[in-house]
Amino acid sequence: MFAVALINIVYGQIAIEKFKALKAGLKGNAFKKADLDNSGTLNRGELIALCEKLGVPLNRREFEIMLHTLDADANGKVSVEEFDRWYSAQLY
Repeated sequence: MFAVALINIVYGQIAIEKFKALKAGLKGNAFKKADLDNSGTLNRGELIALCEKLGVPLNRREFEIMLHTLDADANGKVSVEEFDRWYSAQLY
């Protein structure tokens, strides 16, 4: 049990550092540029492409943490409101 908790903490810390790097790379209207299908939401593919474009590739676990963090209503997509809330929040 302790080992699982420690692994989650370590993965969480790695993810936070990558999320900080991701935020630092965002400029201008990043959401609109990332919304390739103009749906008003970012799907998994668009989020992965955004991370890769910014030079912050995430492994599967880190991506799931990011999606869980961004997707407040848990519908599998990130709305502009969810994205803006994440972008304006401070990561520790």
